[in-house]
Amino acid sequence: MNGLDFGTAIGLIKGLGSPDPAVIESAVSEWLDDHPEATTTVQDGSITKAKLDNNLQETVDDVADLKSQIAGKQNAPAVAGTSGQVLGLDSSLNPVWVNQQGGGGGGDVTTAQWLYSFPTGIASGAVASFSDGGDNLPVKDLVIAIEPVQPGSGDPSPDNVRPISGRTSATVTTASYNLFDPLTRTTGAFIKAAGSGAPPVGDVITHNGWDCSGYIRVKPNTQYTQTLPVFAGAGLAGIVFYSTPDVSGAISGASTNEQGSNTFTFVTPSNCHFIRFSWSNNFTADSVDYKWPQIEEGPQTAYKPYAGTTIPITFPTEAGAVYGGTLDVTTGVLSVRPYYASYAGETLVGPWVSSMDVYTPGATPTTGAQVVDMGGTVTTHQLSPVDVLTLLGANTIYADTGNTTVTYRADPTLYADKRSTATRSIIAGIESTMTASKAYTTGQLLIVGDTLYKVAASIASGATLTPGTNVNPTTVAEQLILLANA
Repeated sequence: MNGLDFGTAIGLIKGLGSPDPAVIESAVSEWLDDHPEATTTVQDGSITKAKLDNNLQETVDDVADLKSQIAGKQNAPAVAGTSGQVLGLDSSLNPVWVNQQGGGGGGDVTTAQWLYSFPTGIASGAVASFSDGGDNLPVKDLVIAIEPVQPGSGDPSPDNVRPISGRTSATVTTASYNLFDPLTRTTGAFIKAAGSGAPPVGDVITHNGWDCSGYIRVKPNTQYTQTLPVFAGAGLAGIVFYSTPDVSGAISGASTNEQGSNTFTFVTPSNCHFIRFSWSNNFTADSVDYKWPQIEEGPQTAYKPYAGTTIPITFPTEAGAVYGGTLDVTTGVLSVRPYYASYAGETLVGPWVSSMDVYTPGATPTTGAQVVDMGGTVTTHQLSPVDVLTLLGANTIYADTGNTTVTYRADPTLYADKRSTATRSIIAGIESTMTASKAYTTGQLLIVGDTLYKVAASIASGATLTPGTNVNPTTVAEQLILLANA
């Protein structure tokens, strides 16, 4: 293999083909044999000998992997395919149309083989989000946690009993980056977002001229942007943060005067898992240009109508109420953890959840407490598997029962772009324009477009990047040589 050239990394990772682990391993080994200097990586805008080969080897692996996995999907053959055919590869890795559900002879491929040709990614958390989903592709695996439900607040204790309730169902929601579903809104009402006295913050108050959203699942400690319709005059909006999807879970709120601006950027509190917002609906919009509000993770982007699907899942009767466990949605396997309605000294693996105690390793719950042994032996039940389909590009997947972990099939081109950006971030800071988004010190590295620069003089956030003055073009090879001679 030829050595990696940072300036041509984008072109390298746009190659085509089905994944072949042996080829990837051989390619990586050959590259590393030819490049012993790959024992130093660049990170956080600096190069040090102490930073060993992990990141650089991962970079090489990424490029080889992408070249192999994405092969053949960019250009269709000259002859159009017929109904039921998909794009595949012949023995020379040329793109050809093949039968997706064939008998195994000739160039036929099965659906499983076809899906295997797509690169995969993993996302997890209270909300699993990713930007490179494949269009209408079933996820490879989707596991949701089933966490105990405990209303109330404060640490559970014999004097502050927080009862545990079970679940008989779950709901999985998939959406794009706009998280606001207009069908969940309440008209003629607003959310109390601030102030003292009754009703409490987070409660819904009937009032003409207002609309309010349903509960929207969000990540803690994460930036979101709310974009509202353009108002005819002064418009008010309010947002409330919740730990649980009910009034008792309200944490805090904020009122926003939207006159002159229809965007509001905020960071969710550390214990926030849901938000609700309301807005005065005296905006001007005709039936053609009408836009609903938009809630999205990160900074504001172009408006996109809500594109979501809600998947209801009912647990089998024989499972009873489920107090803790997991559900693999794609295989239908429900794993239920042990539950004790009145703890009487049973042996627990732990960690456990108690209606009267805070978990401490080595301790036991209070006798008579409700207890869920979250580490105990599971009892499994079989449900019908569910195909969960992704949208092209941005996806948000979450469940109303707890955290979500999804292994998804990515769009090859978006996947390549995403991994390219990740690779670049290993080398240096990334700037989208010639205006610095943060401060840099002399000697650090940054990237604008396809050009790598070394900082020649300290740069303040917001300052203009001027080649020959405060930054100078450079290459990875040049920086490695400088390091070797240091």
